[in-house]
Order: sequence, then C-alpha cells, then structure tokens
Amino acid sequence: MFRLDKGFENDKIGINNFDAKNILTIGLFIIGGFLIIENITTLISLLYQEFKMSNNPMFPRNPNNYLNLSVSLLNLILGITLITFRKNISEYFEK
Repeated sequence: MFRLDKGFENDKIGINNFDAKNILTIGLFIIGGFLIIENITTLISLLYQEFKMSNNPMFPRNPNNYLNLSVSLLNLILGITLITFRKNISEYFEK
C-alpha cells in the first residue's frame, strides 16, 4: 500500500550531517518549544484570573499573581527567542 520497499536498498540510515552545531540547534528548538508549550497555558490562565479579579471586587486578590504572570511571560519570550535565533546561538557556542 505505501510501497516502502522501493528505494531502500540499504538498511543503514545515514546521519552524516549531524555535527555539534546541528545537535545544538535541535536542542535549542526543543527547549524553546517546551518553554512555549508550558508557559502559554499558564499565561492564559493567569491573564483570565487577573481579568476576573479586576471585574469582581469580591474575588480575592493573590499578591503573587503579578510575579507568576511576569515569570510566565518572561519564559514565553525566552522560548520564542530561542526558537527564532537558534542558528545564531548555535554558531556563537560553536566558536
């Protein structure tokens, strides 16, 4: 059905293009992705909670909410930066 038997005469998978720069680039992409995935939900939840607090004066205020919101936003920006500039960062560390 998928015709996987054509074009695969060799059983080996070549990974000749993987050097230190490519491994570091993949690692930066994975770390940035984890930072984005983990902190986007936290940021949305904290923004929703802050919106509820601002509209309802009876809702109890959490003094750590701004700290958690800023840390989540900072991690999100760091993740986006790591993904955007992963090639430049890996070139810098390769030197």
